[in-house]
Amino acid sequence: SPFNPLAMSADPMAVDGGAEVVHWTHRVIRSPKRYFLVSFSFEDRGVQVDSALCKTIGVHALTVLYGQVGGATRFDVLRCDSGTATIRVDAVGAVKLRSALALMGEYDGKRCAFHVTQSSAFLGALAAPSRTHTVV
Repeated sequence: SPFNPLAMSADPMAVDGGAEVVHWTHRVIRSPKRYFLVSFSFEDRGVQVDSALCKTIGVHALTVLYGQVGGATRFDVLRCDSGTATIRVDAVGAVKLRSALALMGEYDGKRCAFHVTQSSAFLGALAAPSRTHTVV
């Protein structure tokens, strides 16, 4: 007899010609935020970058690439020290910020480079990346 998904059976082996039918549900958790781990360097090694300057550079990069609307993209610099920064951005502006930083080549007359080394919907994933983390 053909498989009827509404048919009730006490014996799971009796469903679908003797094979047990298992139904899986796949849930996707969407986060409204994205987190970036950004490495940066300036040609002039004497440039000291703190969280405020990192935010200013990000806004400048967005404004140069996308104009005033792009410059209004909301993001926060959570940490900035020794050539790396952790940035939180709304998911809708993540592509804009990532591309603006990648194309940023000069700030205040000094050559610079920004690389988004990691991106995740969860901050904890940046602390312990699953590809390099080993469970003991």
